[in-house]
Amino acid sequence: MKVVSVVGTRPNFMKLAPLARALKNTKHTHVILHTGQHYDKSMSGSFFSGLDIPEPDYNLDTGSGCLTDRLADMIVLIMDVLCSELPDLVLVYGDCNSTLAGALAAVQNKFPVMHIEGGIRNNSLLVPETLNRLIVDRISCLNLCACQHDLDNILRDNMNGVLVGDLMMDQFLLDDTGWSESGYALLTLHRPSNVDNEHRFKRILSEIGKSGKRILWPTHPRVSSKYGNLPLPENIDVILPQPYNDMMSLVKGSDIVITDSGGLQKEAYWAHKPCIVILDDATWPQIRETDNQSFIDDSNIQYLPELINNFKGSNNHPNIFGDGNAAARIVEVIDNYDLSTAFNYKT
Repeated sequence: MKVVSVVGTRPNFMKLAPLARALKNTKHTHVILHTGQHYDKSMSGSFFSGLDIPEPDYNLDTGSGCLTDRLADMIVLIMDVLCSELPDLVLVYGDCNSTLAGALAAVQNKFPVMHIEGGIRNNSLLVPETLNRLIVDRISCLNLCACQHDLDNILRDNMNGVLVGDLMMDQFLLDDTGWSESGYALLTLHRPSNVDNEHRFKRILSEIGKSGKRILWPTHPRVSSKYGNLPLPENIDVILPQPYNDMMSLVKGSDIVITDSGGLQKEAYWAHKPCIVILDDATWPQIRETDNQSFIDDSNIQYLPELINNFKGSNNHPNIFGDGNAAARIVEVIDNYDLSTAFNYKT
């Protein structure tokens, strides 16, 4: 087969890396299409080199701008590439706008789509990723699910899915870096619900400051561009976005992780680090059930300083996301999939 991977963001690249390596050892032709959604070098270029991903065959360089305008531009540009390449199968990853654009461009032009990391759910359509997931899951010929909980969601909604494990865990288990430093909390913030409302954003940082604990904060470019000159509490040290291996070193060396990132929640769990999640609900309810996560929203944000200093998580770390062989399973699924059934629709 000719397989096209559509990626666009840092989390996509982390999922792509182990699968690109696995596909390299097959008879399939693998074409990588980067939409340019994450265009900053620290969020894109360094990840391709650091994760040993081949340079993209296409970089659409869609950049920043109005969400709807960018989505429309992506769909048109991806369509042009697909109609030129004529793939047998299109792979989309995760839940970003590139994921939705890739799936729509493919299905509308009769190219089958498989969704890697299908089945994740959130309770609000106001969360952009939720809308993307629901649409992409429904129009994909097969959802490749990272854990049983996600597959249960797919089957409950009468869609096609298979359990393969988590590609990010494949990558995490390959990383052998350590970290000699300790005594800090690792912070990431990028969700619009946290950073686009300046009052909420400042309140979060203020409460983190009250903890007095040293905070290392690799800043997302969209955050630094908006609030680069914002005065920060003295205990927050802003650093540049980190390449994958360096970021995993920071996770492993931290006392606690504070984040609104779905991916970093899993990496904290795999590193056996307690995690404070600044979101209204759980991306990974199965992690929450292990008592290794604590959740902060507007109703309890005043407890953030206490949690930073005292939340230790538990010693309960069951294997939820597979065994690190997701890429091999996905290749096996691709090898054996009957493309003649790709557009059969379950009602």
